[in-house]
Amino acid sequence: AEEGVCTDVIWQAFQAAGYDLKKMLDEDIKNNLKSYPRVASKPDPNIDFRRVQNLHVFFKRHASELTLEVKPGDLENLKEWQGGDIVIFGHPIEHIAIVSDQRRPDGVPLLLHNAGPHATEADILLRWLSPIIGHYRFPKL
Repeated sequence: AEEGVCTDVIWQAFQAAGYDLKKMLDEDIKNNLKSYPRVASKPDPNIDFRRVQNLHVFFKRHASELTLEVKPGDLENLKEWQGGDIVIFGHPIEHIAIVSDQRRPDGVPLLLHNAGPHATEADILLRWLSPIIGHYRFPKL
């Protein structure tokens, strides 16, 4: 609870919502190994659920894909960014976070994430050093 990485925020949030993300991911890797290049044909249940790339594959397969575009001040666009959504950032600094229900004055949501040393709620959606490569809502609707 006091320390971790960005993927731990997702795992703990899913756990609090009644989902066993680790179990779901392990099962999906087992049944669809070729879909998970980060696993390299050798699953490791101790760490697979803590890899951003693996979570990206999982959400792409099992969640609704949403817009990647964020337009400050555009109410229609910002309606698509709801609390609880998952956001994934790509290279060079892969990261994963949860959209908060709190917003900036221009409507852009804050994110719940862990970039060390502990989880925080921060204004990083448009400030992270990497592009947004995934925006998902789970479960798939």
